[in-house]
Amino acid sequence: MAQLLRLVSHPVTTRSLLKSCNVLPAVLGNTSYESRRQFFGKLRRVDGTDVKESEIRLPDEIEHATGLEKLLLLAEEKGIDDPFCSKPRHRGPGTKEQPNLVPSFEDKRLIGCLCEEDATHLNYMWVHMSEPKRCECGYYFKAVAARKFWEELDTKLGA
Repeated sequence: MAQLLRLVSHPVTTRSLLKSCNVLPAVLGNTSYESRRQFFGKLRRVDGTDVKESEIRLPDEIEHATGLEKLLLLAEEKGIDDPFCSKPRHRGPGTKEQPNLVPSFEDKRLIGCLCEEDATHLNYMWVHMSEPKRCECGYYFKAVAARKFWEELDTKLGA
């Protein structure tokens, strides 16, 4: 260990050591494009042909995303800003004949009702699709089938 420290402390030896380890541009802080190109060499395809600089590009955000993230980006691109119906909604009439409709992907959904404007808590309740449910404040709520936005997207998710 002492020999290595002495070796690294000498500037000429340090430079030659770093050069032989192929880490010279990164250690010296030279991050220009030319130094990176010299450091990494030319880009080649699997078949051995060179890649032109004009062919190199970064993937689009949607091309790079997978799974749920890609699904949400595609929905946003299509104009669906609340795909999972999670944003707060304002109450309507809320009578038994005209209950407030709550979109749900299942046959029931847990909702929170802010009964009064100055209330500091929410009243939570399960709302089912079969019948309207009355909150403590007197408003009625009913679950309805939410639109399945992923069926509307014409682009496949891919891998």
